[in-house]
Amino acid sequence: MLEKNLSFQQIIVKTASAITACNSLNIEFSHHHSHNFFLWNQNLLTKNTIKAYHKEEANKKNQIIANKLTIANVDLCCCYLLFCNLKLHQELLNKETAKNHNMFDEFEKVRLLLLACQNYLGITQNIAFAIEQAIHLASNTNISLLLLENKLAGTVDFTAKLAGQLPKNLLSEILNLKKHIDCQQTFANEASKIIAKYQLFLQNQANTESNQPDLSKNQPQIQPNEQPNQSESQPESPTNLLEQSSEESSENPTKQPQTAIQEAEPNSTTANFNLETQNSAGFDEQKILFSKAYKIFNSQFDEVVYPAKLLPKAELDLLFKQLLAKFISLKSVSNKISLKFKQKLLSKKNNVLEYQQIGVLNRKKLSQIVANPCLENIFINHKNHDYQNTTLTLLLDNSGSMRGMPIVVSAMSCQIIASILERFGVKTEIIGFTTVDWKGGKVKKLWEMSGRQAEPGRLNQLRHIVYKHSKQSFKKASANLGLMLKEGILKENIDGEALLFAKSRLMQQSEKRKILVVISDGNPVDDSTNSANSHDILSWHLQKVIWQIEKQHKIEVIGIGIGHDLQRFYKNSITIDNPQDLGNVLIAKISDVL
Repeated sequence: MLEKNLSFQQIIVKTASAITACNSLNIEFSHHHSHNFFLWNQNLLTKNTIKAYHKEEANKKNQIIANKLTIANVDLCCCYLLFCNLKLHQELLNKETAKNHNMFDEFEKVRLLLLACQNYLGITQNIAFAIEQAIHLASNTNISLLLLENKLAGTVDFTAKLAGQLPKNLLSEILNLKKHIDCQQTFANEASKIIAKYQLFLQNQANTESNQPDLSKNQPQIQPNEQPNQSESQPESPTNLLEQSSEESSENPTKQPQTAIQEAEPNSTTANFNLETQNSAGFDEQKILFSKAYKIFNSQFDEVVYPAKLLPKAELDLLFKQLLAKFISLKSVSNKISLKFKQKLLSKKNNVLEYQQIGVLNRKKLSQIVANPCLENIFINHKNHDYQNTTLTLLLDNSGSMRGMPIVVSAMSCQIIASILERFGVKTEIIGFTTVDWKGGKVKKLWEMSGRQAEPGRLNQLRHIVYKHSKQSFKKASANLGLMLKEGILKENIDGEALLFAKSRLMQQSEKRKILVVISDGNPVDDSTNSANSHDILSWHLQKVIWQIEKQHKIEVIGIGIGHDLQRFYKNSITIDNPQDLGNVLIAKISDVL
């Protein structure tokens, strides 16, 4: 029996510990973690730790739903601990192509749910509730749901429709997988074969459709100089927001991209910008699942600002002195990090050797020359590393959760990186992203006055803070970092659009290599947007933005998560449990990349 007067979270921990027979089980509750069955992955789970979704809602009905999703989230984790060999699953997952990772994960999740159906009816009902809440996110890539057949009422319509689209032999193989749910290895091997056949089926289907006669000739054509009626235009989609004229920028870096965000000049307080763009060709919509198109309700209040326009210079200088005072406690760490960074960059600068017929005599070959005077390539030359053909942007999460040590260590790391890279000729830009107000501000009020339309899209006004632009010396920009300590600056974070902003600025640079480092401590969060739209609209958009940038291979993206695993967003990511480790990890990562 559970003791009385226990909190909801304490009850969850005790129940999960009892189910898994693990007394040392630890559960980290946060509204940043994914509660969606289709987006959940085993990165939220270790041997003794579960990262679970939980959110406090003002509305009682919403709180009940949030609590049920929390329970389902924890139950799913318990299924992994009870029925899944996590190490084996990761090994099997690594053998799959990147394109198949999500599908392979879905099959394993359904296998665990089928095992739960045999042993834990309560767990099954809880997870079924979570699936029914998110079933609108299921796409054809969720063919693993066919294994559930009629076990979950919410999946009946979806699975019936999907079954009608598949060839009978493939459908039969999927249903036969239920014979192997007790053996993880066998089930995985069979699932992998089915995924390969399904991909081939999709490819053949696409080829068949492409061979159909083109009926578009009978459709009325829009002339290039004719503009479509704006009143009939479709809502902005995620692909509309992602398209940037990056190819133009790379070919002619001095030319402003058509869709680039307009940057505020140092003598202006704010600048409005526009993120509307054209459709992105060739985007694989099955890569990430979206229930609704990402939209922006109103962007007229968004701003791109310099710290000098938010605060007087005297106040900025005072805040910077306070920041330096906080660095004192980290001075020994800072000095070691700085020295290590310089040494790594210097070693790389001269580590490229060329053996030629002209140059400095290679002393290691003296004995060979005596034995063979006709020996070639006896001279050696050091080739300097081309740092000057690289530009790097540090994109900092300036949300309220970064207050305290995380923001101080982030500022210190930026100071070390920018000052040292400047000596090596690497252009560096430091940008922070947050919102102007809490809970929507002017944008939300505008939405309320206009009748509170459903699914309005992003409902807050963005603020992009340019602490240091790429052509500015760090000596002149260093005092700007003091703004991070100003009370009221750090608010909410909308990461997807922040990455689009950083990308548009990077693509205007002429350097061949472009690197974007994102430092964040959690998922995108904006209460006004999440409450009026799908709960994970901002996370879905961030996933799609990152995938699009990585697909283009023009910008190298690195995600640094402070106390939060960013692997589900970034291919190249690092998680830091202690904020004080940020400097070391960040320096090491940038050194390796350069």
